[in-house]
Amino acid sequence: MLNYFGEKAPDYCGSCDVCMSDYERTDATIEAQKILSAVSRLQERFGMNYVVDFLRGSTIVKEEHQQLKTYGVGRDLPKEQWKLYIRELLQQDLLQQTSGDYPVLKLSERSWKVLKGEEKVSLVSSVKEKKETVSKQPPAVSAYPELLQILKSVRDQLARKENVPPDLIFSDATLVELSSFLPLSITDLGKISGFGNVKIQKYGHVFLESVKKYCRENELNSLMHNKFKKRPSSKPVQERVGDTKLHSLQMFRKGMPVAEIANLRGLTAGTVESHLVHFIRKGELDVHELVDKHKISMIMKEAQQPGTVTRIKEKLGEDYSYGEIRAVISYLQWMQEAGIEI
Repeated sequence: MLNYFGEKAPDYCGSCDVCMSDYERTDATIEAQKILSAVSRLQERFGMNYVVDFLRGSTIVKEEHQQLKTYGVGRDLPKEQWKLYIRELLQQDLLQQTSGDYPVLKLSERSWKVLKGEEKVSLVSSVKEKKETVSKQPPAVSAYPELLQILKSVRDQLARKENVPPDLIFSDATLVELSSFLPLSITDLGKISGFGNVKIQKYGHVFLESVKKYCRENELNSLMHNKFKKRPSSKPVQERVGDTKLHSLQMFRKGMPVAEIANLRGLTAGTVESHLVHFIRKGELDVHELVDKHKISMIMKEAQQPGTVTRIKEKLGEDYSYGEIRAVISYLQWMQEAGIEI
């Protein structure tokens, strides 16, 4: 800029963002397709910030736009990286922007060539930004990695059939959630983020059948959160359960007693009990599977009185464990939240 206005300036100033950051140019055709597809599906009516929020799956995006195919496909990159890509697309005339107080992104003639896969796109990305992203946002982990790979294979087949990037079918985050909570019905499938009405109609059956088949072969039950069932009209809150808790639950459901699970996993019995209590609190495990019916009534009676778990333990004696007491208390809390009379 200085050279343009007649002032001499070196290529390296040592103080601006460009000089102080490490950049590299890479093949970013898929990223460009995501941006251009987002602009197209938003009917070329919004500016850069809204398009970036749309790509990253922000909840501030209009509800009707959250049902669109490209919503949330760019969660893997930070905002500034997407803005950098958009600016480059504008510079390369692969994207256009209107003038005025509220500039809007528009597609150019070359945009359609990129969308059709007829033209490759090379964009600049900040290596420094990439490193920060890796350290701050570790990849999500599925509770059942084998199922996750099966679902990715299904996604890849659909993407090849439709000639679109796999992430435009579903993001990795959606498949991780799908392979962790194991929905076994269309209703539960709709509570997995990324599965709007359109995508359920288009892809729901094939993904649901893959999950059902895996659960049958491995004797697994659905782990859909009861909280979702209570609020079917609202968008489910993503609440991920650690692999270790899920592992304890699955072993318990296969008939293993707490002591055996603890021994096999190198944990204390109290830790395993805390894992199972977690699912009782969430309404995913029946307290009667962990605590004897007679004990449940006695603990419930004592839990109605003010005091701590320790007080209840001292009152009931050695025949009652802390784990059993916490399990019943968690069951009572779940009943209260579910509106069930005690």
